[in-house]
Amino acid sequence: MKRNGKRKYSDRYKEKIIELSRRCWLIANSEFTQDRLVAQGVPRERILVWHFGVPRLEPLGSGDAVKQILFLGRFVGFKGPTETLRAFAIARERGLLANLVMAGAGPLLPASQRLVEELGIQHFVSFRGTVDQTQAAELFQKSHVFTAHTQQDQLTNQCEAFGVAFAEAMAAGLPVVTGNHAGPSTFLTHEKNALLFTPGNIEGHAKLLQQISTDEELRSRLAWNAIRTAEHDFNLTQQHDKLLDLLSNLARGSR
Repeated sequence: MKRNGKRKYSDRYKEKIIELSRRCWLIANSEFTQDRLVAQGVPRERILVWHFGVPRLEPLGSGDAVKQILFLGRFVGFKGPTETLRAFAIARERGLLANLVMAGAGPLLPASQRLVEELGIQHFVSFRGTVDQTQAAELFQKSHVFTAHTQQDQLTNQCEAFGVAFAEAMAAGLPVVTGNHAGPSTFLTHEKNALLFTPGNIEGHAKLLQQISTDEELRSRLAWNAIRTAEHDFNLTQQHDKLLDLLSNLARGSR
């Protein structure tokens, strides 16, 4: 991975991770992370997968219409903030009536703010900056759809290893529209608990935003399945207990 033209990690970084796995267990935050470690030479049997837990939130959004779409996360390439804006602009041109709230900060924030002006959608997009846990919960509760353009960053090759915001959105009963890629793709299924498009396909992203905004039955089904997925895989209490059990078993020398 490179930043500003310079490699972030040394040539020995991968070898050090492999050496570490011979002495320690590694805990991966998703099956995607586990597979990436295995691809780099870490034995699969030395990796344990544990998912983050998220709290259940009751939606506060009123009415059946989609009025607010939420992007929440760092403004970095693999989350696709500029691609999300372009897709939203296309969907608005074709009749989408919702507004887009973008919360977070990062290196692509200035470019995203300029793009809003260039696309002429400044009256329909608001930037909230960095939000704390309470503010994030309120945004999830007041929104009707969660979206991002998950992809591999073309400059750094970074990917979304897990995607906590996606799990939080699901726990709040929000239908998710995002790219079928990396960590989120391990728990999101197209037309079951999310709508997924091929990363880089801005037109496909726009079409799904239109679809989710006009199909009430689809939104209801995706929301219900999203809540079920979150309760099963990301229940905060259960995942806390699972981590304690996992660490206790490792301390005793067993899995």
